Amino acid sequence: MKKTGLLFVFSQRKLRYMAITLLCVMGLPCLLSMQVKKEVNEHTVKALYLYNFTKYMEWSKEKNKNYFVIGFIGSTPVYEELKQVCSAKKVKNRDFELRLVKDVSEADECDVVYITKGNSLPLKKLVTIANGNEILIVTEEEGLAQKGAGANIVKINDKFKFELNTDEIKKTGIVVASQLIPLAIIVKN
Repeated sequence: MKKTGLLFVFSQRKLRYMAITLLCVMGLPCLLSMQVKKEVNEHTVKALYLYNFTKYMEWSKEKNKNYFVIGFIGSTPVYEELKQVCSAKKVKNRDFELRLVKDVSEADECDVVYITKGNSLPLKKLVTIANGNEILIVTEEEGLAQKGAGANIVKINDKFKFELNTDEIKKTGIVVASQLIPLAIIVKN
């Protein structure tokens, strides 16, 4: 009887070991997929930066009483991501409106203009339009904050950061909240 009891104990240990091994092998892909789902993609990060710029900057003029307008020059998945981020949010009791800007002259109707990578040709003209008209120009290409963009979202050492050209933003008439300054990389022309 002792042999049977010993065999029973041994087989229970063996079964437990096999079950734990099986659980680990089967559970590992599940754990990895959970980790992948928690990662945020580049476009979501940029959309969140855009949204947070609207919270930490002050526009005194209301170009459109019902909407806070963000215009996009160039096609980008950031547009769709921002649509999701802003779907139920407001800026100073105004809903967000996202627009695709086909011509630079349409920028004067926007509160923010986002220039996608590879579409920076109209930057000089946009800077002229933005000055005094409270238009924040946001870009995503290295070196564009030094060329007149108010904010530039960059990737440094595999981390997204943002540059602020406070001189250019000041020229537009937009006021940057003091809480945003220490988080930014401050650049000059």
